[in-house]
Amino acid sequence: MKKIIALFTFAALAASSFATESKEAADVYELEEIAPAEISPSKRQQREEERKRKSAPVELKSSSVFRYNAFETDVSQDDTAIFYYPTMKEIGFTATSTKALILSFDKKSQDDIKAAFETYKTQFENKELLNKKSKTSKIYGKTKCHYLYDTFFKDQDAEPEVRLGYVFVKKSPYFLLTVEESKTKIRNPVDKDRDAKTKKMKILFNKNQMQTLIDQFDYTPGAENKTETEAEKTE
Repeated sequence: MKKIIALFTFAALAASSFATESKEAADVYELEEIAPAEISPSKRQQREEERKRKSAPVELKSSSVFRYNAFETDVSQDDTAIFYYPTMKEIGFTATSTKALILSFDKKSQDDIKAAFETYKTQFENKELLNKKSKTSKIYGKTKCHYLYDTFFKDQDAEPEVRLGYVFVKKSPYFLLTVEESKTKIRNPVDKDRDAKTKKMKILFNKNQMQTLIDQFDYTPGAENKTETEAEKTE
């Protein structure tokens, strides 16, 4: 009997030992997080980005102009930003009150403005400007400008005539650009029956404001990059 009990006890211990040795842990399976590979832009995308970069306006200077009130009895100052527009190769500006409106000038127009302003300065310094009730303004000549009202519809694009001269307002003389009414090249697709003409505008400058604009006419595209490269060489 004792032998039988001993055999059962040995068998139970052997089974217990086997069960312990057979217990398995779950396999650990962890994936390493791999950062997504950077996708290089296609050549077409690269060309498009380069085109956008080259055509983006270059801000040259902050300045200001004067604008008439509704009755043209007084003026108020309007902040502006002067830009170089690579696509048109022109210098122009936008105003705070009409951010969507761009007025820009090609090389010939710039030369016309320079010549008229030089005459104005000479007459100003020599006290030769007319300031009488019957004669408070004068026109030196005319030129052209590029007029773009850059709204969502880009609905006004024109090249109006610009008269160059001066005008007195409350006994103070201002150099004056009178942008004449002009037919536009683009029609608003929402309102095709609208009169497709730009509005007449008068923009006034004191001597300092006009000189600031004219100083930017000497801008050379790429000059800012050249300056940065030269600065790097000296470091």
